[in-house]
Amino acid sequence: FVWTLDLDPDIADEGSYSFTATAEDGINTSPASAAVNVVIDTTTPEAPTINAIDSPRNTPITEISGTAGEAGLTIEVSDSTLGVLGTATSRAQGAIFVWTLDLDPDIADEGSYSFTATAKDAATNTSPPSAAVAVTVDTTDPADLELLAPDDASIITEKKPVFDWSDATDATTVTYQLLVDNDPAFGSPEIDEDDLTESTFTALADLADDVYSWKVIATDEALNSVESTTFTFTLDTTDPADLELLAPDDASIITEKKPVFDWSDATDATTVTYQ
Repeated sequence: FVWTLDLDPDIADEGSYSFTATAEDGINTSPASAAVNVVIDTTTPEAPTINAIDSPRNTPITEISGTAGEAGLTIEVSDSTLGVLGTATSRAQGAIFVWTLDLDPDIADEGSYSFTATAKDAATNTSPPSAAVAVTVDTTDPADLELLAPDDASIITEKKPVFDWSDATDATTVTYQLLVDNDPAFGSPEIDEDDLTESTFTALADLADDVYSWKVIATDEALNSVESTTFTFTLDTTDPADLELLAPDDASIITEKKPVFDWSDATDATTVTYQ
């Protein structure tokens, strides 16, 4: 046996209500039924916020987090291309309300993403979407990095050499680190300059005569990096020594029409030629 009461007017005002019912047979009246409590809530939650996410990045996006206006809200997170990514529940954390969505699977593919979130309460009132948070995943190393000068195995005389290399190509801004060392393992570089924005650098202090190795590391905004090959060069600013004329002797008189000229071997750290 069932019954239905059509309300006129409807109960539409926000608030808490407690309904009971009795039954009458014309003579007798039943005890009241158990109370049924109903809350009418038509208030839309405030839009949640999404915390900033490092971008561009070369690692997967594993979680998205933010804040909400109250605890117990269902936060639905979406991407403009991928659609709904999942839901989380807001909770109290000190004086604020926070939420975290652990992504499964992670977002690892290269590309540009735009995340928004909405908050839904127990009465299914849904907030406007949050402000969008844009994130770029970039896992591609810079390319086309080549050393230009000093050339490999070259001999130079400039104590403050100019180092030059090609501009690396990348979708984002690239910075460079220049390493110059008389140790091929680069254990204690004489020059270690990073965050260079140009593909050239002039030594700030004189280098001593020696054999040096040099290389460049290019890094993009997502922290992808590529290392150049290693070139070597010899810095030699010292004149050859011990050069002496031997024959014909000074002020000598000779009879050979095709004289033999002789001199001592000059000493030097590099190969010496004579004129």
